[in-house]
Amino acid sequence: MVKSLKLSDATIKIGSGATPRGGKSAYVGSGTAFIRSQNVLDLEITLDGLAFIDEAAASKLAGVTVKQGDVLINITGDSTARVALWDLDMPARVNQHVSILRADPSLLNARWLQYWLVQPAVKNHLLVLASSGGSRPALTKTMLANLDVPLPPITQQNRIATVLGSLDAKIAANKHVVSASNELIRNLYRALPASRRTLNDVASLAKNNEQPHRFLPDKRLVGLEHFDPKSLWLPRSSAPETATSAKTEFQAGDTLFGKLRPYFHKVAIAPFDGYCSTDILVLRAKNPLHSPLVAAAANSDAVVQQAVNCSNGTRMPRAKWTDIEGHPIPDPDAPATLEFIGFAATLIQDATARLEENKALAKTRDELLPLLMNGKITVREAKQEAAAAGAEILNEENEA
Repeated sequence: MVKSLKLSDATIKIGSGATPRGGKSAYVGSGTAFIRSQNVLDLEITLDGLAFIDEAAASKLAGVTVKQGDVLINITGDSTARVALWDLDMPARVNQHVSILRADPSLLNARWLQYWLVQPAVKNHLLVLASSGGSRPALTKTMLANLDVPLPPITQQNRIATVLGSLDAKIAANKHVVSASNELIRNLYRALPASRRTLNDVASLAKNNEQPHRFLPDKRLVGLEHFDPKSLWLPRSSAPETATSAKTEFQAGDTLFGKLRPYFHKVAIAPFDGYCSTDILVLRAKNPLHSPLVAAAANSDAVVQQAVNCSNGTRMPRAKWTDIEGHPIPDPDAPATLEFIGFAATLIQDATARLEENKALAKTRDELLPLLMNGKITVREAKQEAAAAGAEILNEENEA
């Protein structure tokens, strides 16, 4: 029978931090990492927007020093109950919106704890607790400390964490390659010489709008919230039935350019057919072979800056196709450009495949997680499922 312990009895630290005096003005270019709730996603730490504080500020927050292997959980606001393992070897502190959960290694595997907390049933319980107080969701230290954690033997926790962690490791590896490919394409494009040719020579604006009742169910819906800034890839989308207004139809290979507040630099190449917000320009290569060139050009800092400079509106500035269509691009017929197009096309194909694989890996992980936690599947069976999805698994004996 699995025993239960209060989280406080299975950890050696539960605690959140504070904001240094001066708030954002106290941030420096380098130093001790200062982790905020925006850096803690479910099962992932993002370094985008990671702040740093100097030695003096870090010293005052020494009580909330983050150690490698700590579990971090957001405890206030809309991101309450997001949880991830800090697996980086770098000095760090947390602010008042993030709590450290440091496992007692003799009782609790930190990675297992991360997965236990992210289960839908546990997360929902945390959100209910957080909403029981004031108008803003908040998890207190007492709420976290009093959580009843069903603890299987540490050896079983280790095996479960290894299986689920193998899926996340493969996802992380794919993300690293995809990110490197993005930077490589952007840098190679930047190195190409400009010419008298313009974006309008290789692309046109697609303007076919459709009403939701005419959407095809096998297509996907894309909004500005699905983009990552400066990334050529489109990692997220939603189901078409969620639409309530007309959208612009796009095809795989089209470039989607966020025209609303273009300074957010949301420009990506479409990996599938679908419908997008009318605040997104759909740029279609006149020659399909030029699709990588159109995407790289539209995603370049120079084109985005021109869109920013020409956009109209104070609070919600918008750019138009006519603002950027005349921007100079490399000669599409030059040997160096043709070589770039071929190489970029290969990278785009590989990145698209890796992002699709990540969806399958995440789906497998999310399906296995509650089954493993509730003992409805053995570790051996879970390893077979994970390996079938593409994860690399180390064999162990005595896999119950």
